[in-house]
Amino acid sequence: MFDFFDYIRRWISTKALNLAQNTAMTAGIMFITCLAVKKDVFSTFGATKACLFSVLMCCIWSGLFNSIALFYSEREYLPDDLSKFLHVHTYVAANFTIQFFLCVVEAMVAAVVFSLFFHFDSECIVLGNRSIDFFLTFFLITMSADMLGLLVGMLISNINSIMTIVPVILIAQLLLSGCLFDLEGVMEKAANFTTARWGFYALGSTADLNSMLPDGAKLDIFRFEARYVLYCWSLLLLLTVICTFLSGILLYFKVNHKES
Repeated sequence: MFDFFDYIRRWISTKALNLAQNTAMTAGIMFITCLAVKKDVFSTFGATKACLFSVLMCCIWSGLFNSIALFYSEREYLPDDLSKFLHVHTYVAANFTIQFFLCVVEAMVAAVVFSLFFHFDSECIVLGNRSIDFFLTFFLITMSADMLGLLVGMLISNINSIMTIVPVILIAQLLLSGCLFDLEGVMEKAANFTTARWGFYALGSTADLNSMLPDGAKLDIFRFEARYVLYCWSLLLLLTVICTFLSGILLYFKVNHKES
């Protein structure tokens, strides 16, 4: 039986270059983004909010592209593997592990680039240092988007579909983030299931956006409180778990449907 470690070894031996390429792309897009929005960041509310939103979308972009074409790239041999000797839960667990470590590296790269461009005080909010808080937020955003990409990728049958669906996902995340306009009704409810909303709230709280506003204008969504940031992190983690679980269920039905 092809076990967890056998799959990871095969994945690394055939796709190690992808890991390096994805990390380099994360570094490049984060660098360009920070360079473009660096003026007045952590000095004025508007500039800081725009920067955090841009960085948020960079992390979501990185996560999606880590995994959305993963299932498609293995289409020539994976269905046969799954029907003969590779368990669905082994496939999902192994890919989750690989993507976990990739997202850790990408978040570290993003945090380093972010810290090189912007200077902020290290006042503790959750983990003892604000740079560490930013790193963990970057990681949870990227990982949540990564598992969403894995789930959506299992529904895609060709590369043209991948190139079509990615902009749709990014636009949906952008519109439901709560950054561009206030959300109401159905859109507000839908936003609760997006990485962008909770990622943006966590970033804004970690950056202490409210400190850049007068007392009467402070926003409840950017509370500079450890409990609130942990709440946002927990929802990003929950979205990651849900997408991973749904990926396993979807793959299970795809395999059994084929066999039937």
